[in-house]
Amino acid sequence: MNSCVDSSCNSGASASCKVPASLQTFTIPSYILDALPASNFAGLVLSSYSESPFTAVGLDAGTISTFSNIAGFGYGWGSGSLTLK
Repeated sequence: MNSCVDSSCNSGASASCKVPASLQTFTIPSYILDALPASNFAGLVLSSYSESPFTAVGLDAGTISTFSNIAGFGYGWGSGSLTLK
């Protein structure tokens, strides 16, 4: 979820929750929601998520993450990430 302070979405805040689908329910803690700025430019995305580690010469660690956007509203549709350490 995210909350931008203007329509360009260059300033604001976002939060991400990862929970197993097997739980079938989850609650976003109120302190997370309270930390997002009040805004008319906000979004919520529900996605499936997959993460896999990988190795490569010269890296201490690597992770590939993929998101499959299932449903969403507003700003913040993502498609994946790559983390190198």
